[in-house]
Amino acid sequence: AQGFRFSVSTLLFESGLEDSHEISNDVFVELAEKDLHTLYAISNEAFSSNNRYSNDEFLKDSNQEIHRKWIQNSVNGYADYSFGYIDNGLIAGFGTLHLHKDHTSIGLLAVNLQHRRSGIASRIISYLKQVSLTEGRNRIISATESCNCSAINTYLKNKFFIYEACSSSSCLVDLDEEPPHSVNKDALAIVLQVAKSLNAEIVDEIQVMRKI
Repeated sequence: AQGFRFSVSTLLFESGLEDSHEISNDVFVELAEKDLHTLYAISNEAFSSNNRYSNDEFLKDSNQEIHRKWIQNSVNGYADYSFGYIDNGLIAGFGTLHLHKDHTSIGLLAVNLQHRRSGIASRIISYLKQVSLTEGRNRIISATESCNCSAINTYLKNKFFIYEACSSSSCLVDLDEEPPHSVNKDALAIVLQVAKSLNAEIVDEIQVMRKI
């Protein structure tokens, strides 16, 4: 029987590097083969949901293995830079960076579950920006899924902006730019009927918002 595939909207983020501030490299180390087991543990938690593989009906069972292979390849040279953030002597998070002709791109970005909401992701991003500047690039990009609210908030907080989305599976709702639509007249009539039956006070004006 012919199967089907869930479509996941991918958002691309970009940030300029003009206002990047320096961050101490004392807390960062270059990753190596000996770090793989630690990175796998962080990955299992960080990429268990809300990514292009976990949300794909046909790839979700391979999600963990795909990310492990991605990490291994990155550490072994697929990424131009692979850095771990050290806290109390242990890797608390990591990020990978790829160099391109006129920009850099973030490949992987993950933080240990116990260190979430402590600003480590932002510090990793700042360090990757700093490395990008050192390499003579003036912008950095990254991609994430429109359902990954945590990643989106992190990038927006770090002065990234959405500059492109997959046109085949994204719409204005994904980009939070959908304009207000007319009120459903049947629904409005029902609401007014119920309000009158309850002797409720009906307001003169309704302001429709875009939020869903």
